[in-house]
Amino acid sequence: MTRAAQVRNLFGPLLRLALRVRVVGAHRVPTQGGLILISSRTGLVDASIIRTSLIRPVTVLARVDGQSNDAVSGRAHDDRLALFRWACVQVNRGEAIAGFPADELRPSQQHVLGLLPAYVSACTGMPVIPLYIHGARGRRATDPPRPRSEVTVLVGNPVTWDVVEDPGSRLQILGRVEQLRQVQADHDREALARLGIAHS
Repeated sequence: MTRAAQVRNLFGPLLRLALRVRVVGAHRVPTQGGLILISSRTGLVDASIIRTSLIRPVTVLARVDGQSNDAVSGRAHDDRLALFRWACVQVNRGEAIAGFPADELRPSQQHVLGLLPAYVSACTGMPVIPLYIHGARGRRATDPPRPRSEVTVLVGNPVTWDVVEDPGSRLQILGRVEQLRQVQADHDREALARLGIAHS
């Protein structure tokens, strides 16, 4: 059993006790094969929701509250290239990973992890599925949602691109970052419209 599966099995029931999570479009997530999930950060518990609410285990490559999860710990800052290659190996083995491409824009250590989904997509050509998570925060973005709050995860359609010629090229990776950000922005807009929320 993978670590992502252990996390899902242990913490999924706890999350379901704390929040009412509803997944719309879960059928779009394949149960097998390499997969890259992306999302915009909408609240404090986004990473936990992605890890535990989908129909398959997912390794979320992100920092949460200043702490790296176990998959990232020890790799992100010691050797960035090793972390990127490790993520590609995981996806090529048929695992699902998730990340937050917009984190690339933040002026902190977070930007390294924001580039990961783009790098893995550029190296592997695996499907990318955007997610939108609604209700994952309290009154402020830094607050957790209230107990038994309803959280909705809207799953988008898979998108694939070809493997890039030179995944070591910063220009090609930034091009893929831009593609992911556009897919995410389009999905966020559609999700907000579906939820009946005006897009600001």
